[in-house]
Amino acid sequence: MEKIIVGTATRISASTKIKMGLALGLSGAAFSVLAAGVGAIPKVSKIMVDNDSTVYAGPIKPGVNVVLARFKVTTTGGTVGIQSIDVQTTGQRISSSLVKDPYHLLFYICGSGYGYGGYGYDGCKVFDVPNHVTIAKTDKQSTEQFLMPTGFTIPSGSRAWFDAVSAVDTPSVRGGALFFNVTKLVGTANNGKLMVQVGPSRTRPRTVIAAGDVVKTSGLSSLFYVGSDAKRYLFPNVITHDSWYKNQKDVLMIEKSQLQSYVLGSNVTIRPGTYLIKTTSSPKVYAIEPGGILRSFPSESSIKSLYGTNWTKLVIDVPDVFFTNYKNGGELKPSTIPEGSVVTFSGSQQKYLIGDGKRRPILPIGFTNNRFDNAFVIKNVDSTKFVYQDYAPVMAFEPRYSAPAGPLSGYGPTN
Repeated sequence: MEKIIVGTATRISASTKIKMGLALGLSGAAFSVLAAGVGAIPKVSKIMVDNDSTVYAGPIKPGVNVVLARFKVTTTGGTVGIQSIDVQTTGQRISSSLVKDPYHLLFYICGSGYGYGGYGYDGCKVFDVPNHVTIAKTDKQSTEQFLMPTGFTIPSGSRAWFDAVSAVDTPSVRGGALFFNVTKLVGTANNGKLMVQVGPSRTRPRTVIAAGDVVKTSGLSSLFYVGSDAKRYLFPNVITHDSWYKNQKDVLMIEKSQLQSYVLGSNVTIRPGTYLIKTTSSPKVYAIEPGGILRSFPSESSIKSLYGTNWTKLVIDVPDVFFTNYKNGGELKPSTIPEGSVVTFSGSQQKYLIGDGKRRPILPIGFTNNRFDNAFVIKNVDSTKFVYQDYAPVMAFEPRYSAPAGPLSGYGPTN
């Protein structure tokens, strides 16, 4: 296969690049896409790099904010390979001494015919691409070249995306912003040709609704989650909302006509790994797993062995009328932790996410990205009784465990 190098400036007009910025210390995001016009070339393998609405900024430890930008990748015309991706980081009103170079590139791909192995779950794979070199640096800008694993390919038609992650030592900077740009991609195509194209802009001020928003309208106290399927899902009560979000500071107020334009979906259920529930008419206690699956316990002693002697403080009543929103998943097997739980094991402070019969270490950025709550971490679990194999670390947002509703909740990473 012939290697094709596609970059900005000379090869693809003025700026075939994505610019994605996140205002630090502010509640809203400011990002844009600058797309160069690239004419259609028939029978050519094409990679379209497009921005998604998933962005994040927040603290991972005192004095450090993390910024994450997501780029979607679509391939047509045949399998393509990627050797390297250049990501440019630009700080506005932030000096390079405060901006850390992108230190991670997380690449996701879903489909069949993978050219490179990685962490796999639910038909998708995620690759951590930590190998990168600094190829340019000024006071306000740096460019990192991320080197993809040998043999990395994306089959035509697969779902793929990548997250560029950086850190800023300035939670106190107001009005400062950090932008990511994809400035060059080095790749190969099975037909000897490769074209990179930038998709349409999806600029999104906070007055525009996007998947993942929690919204309300004047005159109604109800809160709704906007799913990736353009449906609105009702939080039936405050405690259901609060199991997913600590507060309502990011709730978006919208017009009633906007709210009504979204088809009403099902009710949101209590978040897995938080409360134990029962109905008002029965004393039987259940844990909740992704997708609103109810799992009963073999005995009260089995609940106590996992959650401790104060387990009853986690139990809440769900009105019978809302109990039909859940699905019966049967009784948990002995020495089994419900999926979606976050735990620490005896003798360690490391937090793990339980899923697919394995335990996954949660990195600090993963704990924040998924809005896990320390109040619901099950601590000092007996590792000799509850035995789990280690698996892929949790770093990026994972809707299977962290999206309140929609077609992706309970089914793997977002597209």
